[in-house]
Amino acid sequence: MLFKNKCRAVYSCAVHGNVIAIIDHDGGRSVTNDADNVIADLVSRGFDLQHYHVIYKDTRCIWDQILVDRTGCFAGFSSINERDLPAAIAKLTRH
Repeated sequence: MLFKNKCRAVYSCAVHGNVIAIIDHDGGRSVTNDADNVIADLVSRGFDLQHYHVIYKDTRCIWDQILVDRTGCFAGFSSINERDLPAAIAKLTRH
C-alpha cells in the first residue's frame, strides 16, 4: 500500500507475520516526523496494533521500531539499527 499526501509522509507498508514494515519514500514529511499520523493511518485502516510490531525504513535505509501505546497511539521510537529487513524482523521478534 502506498500512502501519499503532500503535507504528510509518503510511505508504503507490508505485513510480515506480526510485523508491519513501513518504507519512507522521502516525499513530504519523513515517517520519523509524521509518526503520529502514520500510526493513526494504520489504525484507521483496521490494524489492531496491540497484535503487531511496527518498524520503518527511514530515508537513510535503516530499520527502526515505532512504538505504540495501549490505546493505539504513537509512543516513541526504539532502535533496531538494521539495513536488512529479515535481520530487522529477526532482531525485533527474538526479544
